[in-house]
Amino acid sequence: RDLLNYLSEFGDGSGYTLPAFSWFIDQTIGGAVATGTHGSSLEYGSFSSEKQLLGVEMVLANGTLVNLTPDTHPQLMRAARVSAGRLGVITKVKLRLVPEMRVRREMNDRLQSVMFNAINEGQRLWNEEGKLSPALNETQFLWWIQQGRVFHVQFERLEATRQDRSKAERAPMVIPQVPNPGPLILQSQGFSTFLDPAIRSVVSTSVAEARDSFITMTEPLYEMHRVNMYDQYEISVPFSTMGNCFNGLRDLLRRNIAISQSFFSPALVRFVSQEDGLLSQTEDGPRLYINIEDYLFYVQGRIINTGFKQVMAYFRSDERCAGSRLHWGKAGWPDAGCWDGAEEYPNTWCDFGCAAMALDPKNKFADSGAVFSWQGSNLESCCSAEHKYQHGPGCQCQAGGRRSDCPAAPGYTNR
Repeated sequence: RDLLNYLSEFGDGSGYTLPAFSWFIDQTIGGAVATGTHGSSLEYGSFSSEKQLLGVEMVLANGTLVNLTPDTHPQLMRAARVSAGRLGVITKVKLRLVPEMRVRREMNDRLQSVMFNAINEGQRLWNEEGKLSPALNETQFLWWIQQGRVFHVQFERLEATRQDRSKAERAPMVIPQVPNPGPLILQSQGFSTFLDPAIRSVVSTSVAEARDSFITMTEPLYEMHRVNMYDQYEISVPFSTMGNCFNGLRDLLRRNIAISQSFFSPALVRFVSQEDGLLSQTEDGPRLYINIEDYLFYVQGRIINTGFKQVMAYFRSDERCAGSRLHWGKAGWPDAGCWDGAEEYPNTWCDFGCAAMALDPKNKFADSGAVFSWQGSNLESCCSAEHKYQHGPGCQCQAGGRRSDCPAAPGYTNR
């Protein structure tokens, strides 16, 4: 929020904003870039896309300061777009700005069938015509799973504002206070009753400058999060299978109604275009993202939320969700040694390994969870001078080191 406030007053008084930005906006800029933080945009993609991120300054493990851009270091820049801290410490970024503008935000409270129909049509249009559905651009759904309804939120960009250099007119926003439900609310329906008015006010229909129209967090919502512990997970699914995946999820919820009671807050469904970052979730094509939160684990005294875990297992193992991926900055990662980067990112995993070898040859930024592994890939011999992996005899990309005793999907045991 600090960045958006600053940009709103930046320059000659006419103000600027980012082309697109996410909801959960209070985080470091470097962290947002390193994990591919995103909103819902089929035009501008995530915060790390080539349409938003123009350059990265990074301090390497040996103290060297490097400046990466698509022109000066094309392949290393592709790696730096989503690096999850593996390459170095991001100290500065160059972002694309656009003039502050008015944005119409429209919210409709609808049956969940509206969302499923839009997702199915989006898959059909992509698979049959290779086109992105305009109805999914800058559109997001807050899916109240246990109630079978959605807040359907759409954005329309209007004219640029403050061309006369007038001051920003901040839109007043009254957010209902959300009381702490504590262990009282063991039924997700009850918690939703508390949460509904707070979220509704943040996404309600309005026309305002982008700073106030695009969704950002509020202090009352932050207070609710501080008081009520939860883990946040996010999975992305390719456009080519997203309809099949969601139809299967709907069938799962119908067969076992108790699973829906595992979700206290609405799932957030968004759509992001293809990007060229090596470890961008959309490096292979546009994707649907679904963000879900597990409150029940903490409410019931750190006992595993079995219904929630069943849904995660479905996303990560069912063939209808083939190609699903985990968000780099959120929960749900398998136990150490139970995630295979070469399987998850078959097109780019070892290209990223070449970048890691170039920028961090002594593996100072290697992670303790064995996520970034290239055992058996022979990076020393198979990486070109352009930091690209040369597939061929003796150069088979693999992560290696996978345990033989990994738990079944979703692959983690601590939740």
